[in-house]
Amino acid sequence: MQKKGSDLPLVESYKMKGEDICMLSAVNRQGKPVVLAGTEAKSLALRLKNTPHYCPQCGSPVMIKAGNVNIPHFAHISHTLCQSFSEHESPRHLTGKADLFQWITQTAEAELEACLPGGDQRPDILTGNIAVEFQCSSISAALFKERTEKYTARGMIPFWIYGGKPVERKGSCVKLTPFQRLFLRFHPQLGFYFLSYDPERKGFTLYKNITPLTVTLCAAHQRFIPIQDMAFPPSASGSERDVSDLNTFFDYRRKWIDQTC
Repeated sequence: MQKKGSDLPLVESYKMKGEDICMLSAVNRQGKPVVLAGTEAKSLALRLKNTPHYCPQCGSPVMIKAGNVNIPHFAHISHTLCQSFSEHESPRHLTGKADLFQWITQTAEAELEACLPGGDQRPDILTGNIAVEFQCSSISAALFKERTEKYTARGMIPFWIYGGKPVERKGSCVKLTPFQRLFLRFHPQLGFYFLSYDPERKGFTLYKNITPLTVTLCAAHQRFIPIQDMAFPPSASGSERDVSDLNTFFDYRRKWIDQTC
């Protein structure tokens, strides 16, 4: 990874319906991976619909589902105790994961839903030693920390991308929930920041130079970046050199003091 100038990588700082376990990758009879992602996913799914496929984690048979509503995916044929994923995945998560996989493979080799030794972790995307996790549903801080530490113990860099509800705005500021604050990272050029991805808009929102004003309210510079315009690994290249808005911080402190008095 680059470590100089304006190209410091940001990664350096450091269930669909019912009970289906949904996946975008499986293996065929020959053990070769089959991935349902990208513009050809629907046609590939229809072509392979009657071909046997298996879960790479537990070896159970899976079927291809390719309707008109949900994106094409694999699902276990029968109820299984497979621990492929820690939680069931929503259509939003599957769509975002497919988008991010296509984005990364434009410039780097990557594996979708990679099976790591031990079977206790399966990152959304694995590229080199970077484990990309697109997290849409809220999880506890303890679980977030546990997953992060398991990756670092393997010598991997966990790269979390937020995919949940839009960040709430309050005037020119943002209101971060405890879950959203878990995604905060520090970068020399961006200050405290975090990155979110919206599968509907097909782009990232970068919140940078985040300055706490109250327990939940923060001043932040916000920038939307279409996925095709974002490099991987993401970097601060081309970013405006904004500074933290300390005037806003002191204005809020003065208001708080006035109200308290």
